Amino acid sequence: MVSDKLIYGLQVTVVGMGIVFLILYIISVVLDMMKHIFQKKQKPSPISEPSQIKKEIIPEPTVKKQDDTQLIAVITAGIAHTIKKPAARFRVTKITRQPQTTPIWGMASRPTKQ
Repeated sequence: MVSDKLIYGLQVTVVGMGIVFLILYIISVVLDMMKHIFQKKQKPSPISEPSQIKKEIIPEPTVKKQDDTQLIAVITAGIAHTIKKPAARFRVTKITRQPQTTPIWGMASRPTKQ
């Protein structure tokens, strides 16, 4: 009696999973066919003569050397406030910009410290 119910349950499970995998395979085949049907075919572009190509000269951007004493003072004040020690106890010797690794949407979702 119990074994009959167990066998029936396993049969229903196998048939249900078989139907699901069959439908998923059919969807996969249909998507592959649509990819081949609707894919744009690239036409070969005519080769242009080298004399028609113009090279545009772009000047290199120049970096201004400026006095960063005010920037260093602001950064030093921020560090002193953060670590709660007077600015005379440490010295800022080098400032390097760190690349932003977290996307903007990730930073927007974080709570701000107050």
